[in-house]
Amino acid sequence: SFNFRLTITDANEAPKVTAQTINLPAVVRRGAVIGTVTATDPDAAQTLQFSIVGGNTDGAFAINASTGQIAVAKPIALM
Repeated sequence: SFNFRLTITDANEAPKVTAQTINLPAVVRRGAVIGTVTATDPDAAQTLQFSIVGGNTDGAFAINASTGQIAVAKPIALM
């Protein structure tokens, strides 16, 4: 007779972001919502957090960390 232990570790899979294109009108005001990032996480009971990590020249855009909603923060930066 013998004893053994089997341990299964669940890997943390990366969230999957839906690819999309956002087109802006020629004139856009501060606070205008221009789109929403959509993503899913294959791991159960995960809360997604959204942020802009690059390419946001002069802080032109803002993103709601909880919802992924993208808005214009500085219209002048878009010119």
